[in-house]
Amino acid sequence: MDDARYTLHPSSDRDSRHDPATIATLLGHIRHDLVRQRFRLSLMGAQVPEVVNVTSDRPDVAVADVDRSAQHRMTPEFSDEARRLAVREHLNDQMRPILRAVAQIAGLDLAIWKARIDGPMPLTDPDLVQALPAVFASGAFREARRACRDLTLLPPELKVYGEKPFDLGFRGRPPAKILADHPCWDLPFLPGAQTLDCWTIHDASEFMSSWPPDPGDLKEPMDAWDALTADLWLRQHKLSDGQEADRRNPVVAYREGRTKKSPLKVLAGLDEDALLVLTDAVLCERLRRDVMAVLMQDRADLIHAGLEMVACGYLCLDDVRAALAFHDDAQEDAFAEAFAENDDWMSEWIVDWSVWLISRYDWPLVAASRA
Repeated sequence: MDDARYTLHPSSDRDSRHDPATIATLLGHIRHDLVRQRFRLSLMGAQVPEVVNVTSDRPDVAVADVDRSAQHRMTPEFSDEARRLAVREHLNDQMRPILRAVAQIAGLDLAIWKARIDGPMPLTDPDLVQALPAVFASGAFREARRACRDLTLLPPELKVYGEKPFDLGFRGRPPAKILADHPCWDLPFLPGAQTLDCWTIHDASEFMSSWPPDPGDLKEPMDAWDALTADLWLRQHKLSDGQEADRRNPVVAYREGRTKKSPLKVLAGLDEDALLVLTDAVLCERLRRDVMAVLMQDRADLIHAGLEMVACGYLCLDDVRAALAFHDDAQEDAFAEAFAENDDWMSEWIVDWSVWLISRYDWPLVAASRA
């Protein structure tokens, strides 16, 4: 392959800084395709493939697949810049016909849009990203990225995160740093096989609209607990500071077998402080399992998509970091807005708590915690 065409503008990547909002939108479209693919496979009862499960407690899982992008790769004697431009142009060749076809279907005037589609970086063009979201959330784009990417453009420690979507343990047993503050991580919310509707952040806001709970006021799902479920939570949840050693505390007495009260009677008789602590434990656990597990997987998918676009010659790591910061700021704003009708401290608490939880996971270097 002649290297001349790829070295005419060696600083083109560094001179062209992308708008973080545009890149966050582009990566969001790619993320939607990943979510849709997972959902489709779950409906078929199939195991979701190509997920690397990496946490601080588990070693990296080796990647078994052979990367399909080897056919067009330039050999190592070419510079990183030349290889980046080559892989980008290869992806452009794959995607320009699709962009033209979808633009025509969407009723766009190709005479006007031709210059953008034929430009050097159509896949990060702000107007194209905005006008043709279906292209960027398509299986065709997914397959084109996998066929064209050159993972050697990524730092070695990030290669595994760019090759496959990854899971930091958002569901199932959390990493050790989470377990210390979430000892109730595996306790059931409801007896037996009963299930709760999955929460959103707006449900959490409504849950806290009457806070703190009054003595005897058991909020959902605590009002539906049976003796076994109540027993599990009473034995596991943390009391307020100083109460763990207080043998007069009804929960401590129950744990030590110094009372004949049933777990449901102990639950119904909790004083204001103990009920607040237990309700808070249920609240945080529902937030972690229902709300944050989804949002953190979205964040992980965004990082994977960003790293894959680095491997496709379109972005640099700074672009991904900037887009991730934009995404995080938007998420914090959404949390604050959801709690806008609650007391001011609640809005601050939910943002601080979500940032804290995110910081407890070992994200790839590109996504270093801002907490």
